[in-house]
Amino acid sequence: MSQTTVNLEQPVGVVGSLSDNGNRDAGTFLATEKTPFGQLANRVAGSDSTCQLPTQATDITLLNQLAGVAIADQARESKLDSLSPGYEIADAVSCLRKGRIYVLVENAVTPSSTVYARFAGRPQITEQLWDGDFVEANVINGKVNGNAIAAVTFATTPVATITALAASIQAHPDVATATADTNTVTVTAVTDKEVSLTDFVVTLGDGQVTPGNTVTQTLISSADRGKFRSDNNGGLAAAVPNAKFRSSAAANGLAVLELDL
Repeated sequence: MSQTTVNLEQPVGVVGSLSDNGNRDAGTFLATEKTPFGQLANRVAGSDSTCQLPTQATDITLLNQLAGVAIADQARESKLDSLSPGYEIADAVSCLRKGRIYVLVENAVTPSSTVYARFAGRPQITEQLWDGDFVEANVINGKVNGNAIAAVTFATTPVATITALAASIQAHPDVATATADTNTVTVTAVTDKEVSLTDFVVTLGDGQVTPGNTVTQTLISSADRGKFRSDNNGGLAAAVPNAKFRSSAAANGLAVLELDL
């Protein structure tokens, strides 16, 4: 029986692997930071030989700034901890500049989608909302990432007390800022950290309020810079010039990306 169809891509895709044997061009750059396979890298300013994950929109939108997409090297031992397999600092990174490659996409894409790449992560933000005001003689205890905060005793007014609580939460090294507003403490985590607020309880005093915690902004790791998607993610990603998705993929799936840098 004769063959009537031909696959354009390899039947099994691996992030960072070439999707076909068509014409391609690649360059080699020294990594200045850990660079996962299948993520976009740009040239370090003032250097023709080093690359990094993008840190600003122009690292992506300016064609002469782009190094390319890191090609997977299956012979390389990955030491990127929980990150995707990739290159270590000072490794020689093979970057695809022209051709087709499998990339992991953050959200759903189709061949008609504009290609965007991430240049910034974002911190986790949690709101701790108390269901009323603190009262005289209240004592507040709780834990941040399993570590007990310094106990907070009612401090002249409810506003002064919740402000003192915010300061006690912010003392944890995984917390960048904790700010108080009426009955709410807004906790912003340090970059690439997650913060869990547990076991918060009020004792003593003539009445005790209780808290509820809501994560209002989830963490996006700075290690995700260079990942691909179909929108600008609220200004945290930029359009990649001369790039097209050649297949559809669901969020966190593999898509074929074509480059001509």
